[in-house]
Amino acid sequence: IIDKLDKICTKIIRIAVHTFFEALDIYNFNVLDLMNALNEVADDPSTVFDHDIKGGKIKRARVLATIDSLVTNEESRNSADRFQRSGIVAIVTHLFLKHTMLASILNTPNAKDFFRTFIFKQSQIAALNYHGIFDGIMSKAQLSSGPQYASGSYPFCSLINHSCAPNVVRVSHDC
Repeated sequence: IIDKLDKICTKIIRIAVHTFFEALDIYNFNVLDLMNALNEVADDPSTVFDHDIKGGKIKRARVLATIDSLVTNEESRNSADRFQRSGIVAIVTHLFLKHTMLASILNTPNAKDFFRTFIFKQSQIAALNYHGIFDGIMSKAQLSSGPQYASGSYPFCSLINHSCAPNVVRVSHDC
C-alpha cells in the first residue's frame, strides 16, 4: 500500500504512520501495552528536558512520550482542516486494516480506534513540530524550494517555535 499512500497522502500522514509503527516496535507489537503507556503519560506536562533518554527501548519509549505530548493546536484548527485530516485518516486506516497484517494486531474495536486516533493526533503534531533535513548550505531562495531529504521529529527543536509562520529557521553558511 506504499504506492497508494504516496498518491493520496502528504508526507505528514506518512510520518504519522511511520511513528505508529515505530511505537508498536518499542512495545514489541503489543498494542495494549502501547495504549496503556500513552494513556499513562497523556496528561504529563513533561518536555524533552525532563527525560533521561539514554539507552535502547527505554530511550525510544521516552522519546515517543515526549513526541506524543507536543502541541497539536487542536483548539485553533478550523473545521475544514479537521474534516480533511479525518477523511485521510479514515482512508489510511481502511487501507492498512484491509491490505496488511495490521488487522491481526489491531484485533479489537478499541485497538482500531486507537490506531485512527494516534494517526490523527500525530498528523497534527507533525504539521507543527516535525522538521525537514536539507542539504548543507542553502541560499535564501533554496529555503522554500531546496531539496528536502527527510523529515523527522526533533522534540528539542520543537520547543523553539510552534508557529505556522515560523520566526526561526536553520541556515548553514559556508565559512
